[in-house]
Amino acid sequence: RVALESVVDMLCLSQCNFIVGAPHSTWTDAVRRMKPVPFSTISEPRDLILPQIEKAIKNYTSIL
Repeated sequence: RVALESVVDMLCLSQCNFIVGAPHSTWTDAVRRMKPVPFSTISEPRDLILPQIEKAIKNYTSIL
């Protein structure tokens, strides 16, 4: 059951438009191999992450 939940979690993450993950996270590494998703780590400064998130949101809304 735990393995199935892990697969579901990774598939859900792969559908995200932007991931803010933990450094050295095996889950986010696996997701980024499945599908190239814009990514930042929680250890990066906020002023670097926020513009990337805004860009991802803008790209997503332009697709809709």
